[in-house]
Amino acid sequence: DGNVEWAVLTSANLSQAAWGKLEKKGSQLFIKSYELGVFISPSLHPQGSTTLLAASATPAQRAATLTTAAAEARPDPSASHRLGSKSSFDATELASPLLVPLPWSIPPTPYQGGDEIWCTNESALRGESADRHGRT
Repeated sequence: DGNVEWAVLTSANLSQAAWGKLEKKGSQLFIKSYELGVFISPSLHPQGSTTLLAASATPAQRAATLTTAAAEARPDPSASHRLGSKSSFDATELASPLLVPLPWSIPPTPYQGGDEIWCTNESALRGESADRHGRT
């Protein structure tokens, strides 16, 4: 039906620095950097919401949603979609949906042929320089 039971927003870092490594013959776990994630459940919502919705809006609209979501019992149906659903949200289905602010639209916009890859090392991307392991 497009509703979700819960949502987790995290960087999901799979590096050794985040997961850690055993040291001193396995007696100690060394973690270089900690990750933070946020667990969101409708049951934790003070108004007793039973549905999570993703706010699909411009940055300015998302900022306004964050500041007013607690005061509003119902979001603007034209700016929201149900998580995991390509169809528009029907405001009559729910009494008090819980908005989940996401920095992308639901469903995400697919990459196009003319889109540029985001990279901090342009010369490595073009194969003009090696990475720290000597690979191009």
